[in-house]
Amino acid sequence: MTTPTCFQAYSLVSYDKIIISAVFLMISVMSIFILKKYSLSPKMKILAIYSHLLFLFFPVFILSTHTVCGTLCMSCYNNLPALVAYALPSATMATAVTGFFFLPALLRLNGNRKFRNRWIENFLWGRGLWEKIYTIDSAKPVAFSFRGFRSAIFISMGMQEILNKRELEAVILHEIAHIRQHSSMLKISNFVFRIFSPFYIIAGFHHENKREEMEADNFAMKIQGTRKYIKSSKKKVSDFYNHK
Repeated sequence: MTTPTCFQAYSLVSYDKIIISAVFLMISVMSIFILKKYSLSPKMKILAIYSHLLFLFFPVFILSTHTVCGTLCMSCYNNLPALVAYALPSATMATAVTGFFFLPALLRLNGNRKFRNRWIENFLWGRGLWEKIYTIDSAKPVAFSFRGFRSAIFISMGMQEILNKRELEAVILHEIAHIRQHSSMLKISNFVFRIFSPFYIIAGFHHENKREEMEADNFAMKIQGTRKYIKSSKKKVSDFYNHK
């Protein structure tokens, strides 16, 4: 089978592709510098992480688009601006799907049972708090949340077993606060960064969340009218891991 003339006319690896790949790589590295150097809000940190991933992998999408254009003998195969115009939407979509759909979907696979506690549900609904809550089949006391196009909270069986209903209520309120702060989405974004970027270790990025944890505790205290239950729930979880 002969190679299509479109591929012969325009090399898969060419000078202009090398130049634009180097530019995108530089932009990707700059986004890490911004992430580490400046004190950004959770929203801006999320934006910096996904911008880094977008520009890091954009050269791959350029080459993939070139291959498709060459296979179909479309005019974009020898037109770099056209290649960029075709590749950018697909690269942006792939980045968004990874962060906002794929990983949350994986999380839901481990939390496919809805949380059932009528007393706590009535308490939350009575205060206009409608977040979805799921149960994870894990003996370890774990609670986390994420905020994407659809927010959700995950509470492990182990957490439900060691906490009483008021402490469990405090933990859920704590996670609701994280959803409202966007810090839960930042944690997932940081996880995506760690998995997909070879620069993660070099960057040494660590999200400092002490202030966000304190604000989440304060939210639970404000709704419950006391700090007693958030404190006792943290102590029980800490005791569990310290005595393992």
